[in-house]
Amino acid sequence: MANLIECPTCHNQVSENARVCPHCGEPIAAWVQQEINNEIRCPGKEVTGLVLGIVALIWSLCGLVFACIPLAGIAYAIPFAVIAIGCGIAALILHNKVQKQATLITNKIESGRTLGFCGVIIGVASIIIAIIVSVVYIKKTTPPQTEEYIQNILNVMEQELLEGP
Repeated sequence: MANLIECPTCHNQVSENARVCPHCGEPIAAWVQQEINNEIRCPGKEVTGLVLGIVALIWSLCGLVFACIPLAGIAYAIPFAVIAIGCGIAALILHNKVQKQATLITNKIESGRTLGFCGVIIGVASIIIAIIVSVVYIKKTTPPQTEEYIQNILNVMEQELLEGP
């Protein structure tokens, strides 16, 4: 069964095995061969997008794991998440460039875009979770009398300053 492709002239769906577009008469077979040749000449772009998407997803998941560790999460989760977000954005940009150059989009290109998008979303979530976990941990571990103790010290210092030597 032949795949449907978009005619470069009228933008209707046409079988990739068709010699001409049944809607506008544009030669299709030559155009399909030219697109295939374009993909063969630069196959690295689709693979690079897929690899960037995978890296983004893996690094963002690592960031998410580190985000659940109080205090250490900020030190480790944020760098992992930032790298994941960068790789995810690069995968999305590469997807857009390849999509504009070739109409015959392969599954690798779409997978790279999807993984890159997931990497960006999970990376942002990792940063947010790391901050929330650390703030909650700090609030839980800080004794309530600490504020009162600091206030007493400030009061004593203020009295000593007012009384003088």
